[in-house]
Amino acid sequence: MKPRSAPWRGSGFRGARTRASLAAVLGMALAFAAAATVAAPLDEAAATNRLLQQLKRSAPYRVHGDCLSLLVEESEPAFFGIAVHEKHGDGCPGDPATAPVLDRFRVDVATGAMRRYDVVEDRYAEWAPDMAR
Repeated sequence: MKPRSAPWRGSGFRGARTRASLAAVLGMALAFAAAATVAAPLDEAAATNRLLQQLKRSAPYRVHGDCLSLLVEESEPAFFGIAVHEKHGDGCPGDPATAPVLDRFRVDVATGAMRRYDVVEDRYAEWAPDMAR
């Protein structure tokens, strides 16, 4: 008795039709998955939280531990402008009467992309956290 081949490995018209059907189903599944992953625009809390999580993953900011605070300085339709302050007091070293700004970021509302203010260039540039441990 001759072994049966899998339906997707068939030859001729039936095999081509099966492969085309399978490709169509997979294509629709991928389209639905892509549509489902499109995120809703970020609100202020989500943008601030996203930045904080990325700062915690970045070596230059990790050294500050829980001694960072974020303040939204700008709220535009396209982005949130967020200042990263060094927190003093309540277990964090430094004069509690001060909270120096370490950096400024813009978080894109639509994509969540982050841009860091470059003081030397006087512009915002793309930023991704340094993952070095």
